[in-house]
Amino acid sequence: MFYMHLKKIIYPNVLILLILAALRFTGIDPVLQSGNDDTQNLTKYHQAQRSIVANYFGEPDLNEMYKSSILRMVKSVKDSTLKIDGTPVDTSFTNLKISNIRESFSNFEKAYLYITNNSPDENMKRLTEEAIRGMFSTLDPHSIYIEPEDNEQIQENFAGKFQGIGVQFQIIEDTITVISAISGGPSEQLGIRSGDRIIKIENSTAVGFTNEMVVRRLRGEKGTKVKVTVKRPHVSEPINFNITRDD
Repeated sequence: MFYMHLKKIIYPNVLILLILAALRFTGIDPVLQSGNDDTQNLTKYHQAQRSIVANYFGEPDLNEMYKSSILRMVKSVKDSTLKIDGTPVDTSFTNLKISNIRESFSNFEKAYLYITNNSPDENMKRLTEEAIRGMFSTLDPHSIYIEPEDNEQIQENFAGKFQGIGVQFQIIEDTITVISAISGGPSEQLGIRSGDRIIKIENSTAVGFTNEMVVRRLRGEKGTKVKVTVKRPHVSEPINFNITRDD
């Protein structure tokens, strides 16, 4: 969901960053200490911020991320009577200068609570998702946010790997490129390393795969094998690896 990219799971022309909505964080503002829907929504937003800043190749613009998230959220508000000017959701952003994630999140929290308190019928889950999509829109065109549908897949993909493969990778010019092999994982043990380009999976080309095809080809039960062919920089011949899937 870059050419500066998130070093998470990236499929051809699409980054899918699955956001885990129920994590606990330390040092987050008091509203996150309760256990309601607002907690989950705010945590989801905060986690999206952290994921982008921690993993994006390059330096994301915190000001633009914040402004775009607020603009998209406000645009999605259904209550036409909600006051905008001079409130926490003011989209003029006069003198806005955000220097860190905490400041950005604090501002977003104020905007979120303002809408909650003044438009109680708004669907805040939907507005939070729109705000996250707004953040992603400031990255490259191949970056999108997709809401996770089940917790098992969230935790697996959020770790930056498919089950049993143990690699972080991104798509560069339609080719799966390994960013790193997970320490202690099956790929690292076999010698797969950063910069390797996966050109085949089970003897079929891996160039131009859709995300569904990648998931179907790489995931599998523990103990089963998958054959991956990589092209390594400065090595003339492709290298084949038979990877035994593991936890």
